[in-house]
Amino acid sequence: MRRRWFLAAVPLAVLAVGVSTGVGGASRVGDNGLQQLFGPQMARAEVIVVQNGQTLDYRIDQGKIVAARNGQLVLRERDGTFQTVTVAPTATIQVNGSPGAFAQLRPRMDALAMRIGDAPATVIRARGFVGP
Repeated sequence: MRRRWFLAAVPLAVLAVGVSTGVGGASRVGDNGLQQLFGPQMARAEVIVVQNGQTLDYRIDQGKIVAARNGQLVLRERDGTFQTVTVAPTATIQVNGSPGAFAQLRPRMDALAMRIGDAPATVIRARGFVGP
């Protein structure tokens, strides 16, 4: 089954503009390059954005949920690294493409968490079986 990942618009849009315009001497990669970078094989990413003179450090973690409790997700990333991510109480959570809640996140689900620096994650995208 092909997995589809949905990323928050800001870091992806910034990366797409930077890559397509050749910022920093990078060659034009296009959509295929972005899919390779941010597709299902990605373990984690860091995107630095300068907005109105302020530097924002977006961190994106992706993997299988090992545990989800007490407002924290433990992810096993593709390279075998375990990452504990605190989830903000106000986080936007999607489960199987629909609005969801932290309580719906289960071990073995595929998940993506986005945060700024070491702050709690504000975006969670998860896919997989939502059982009792």
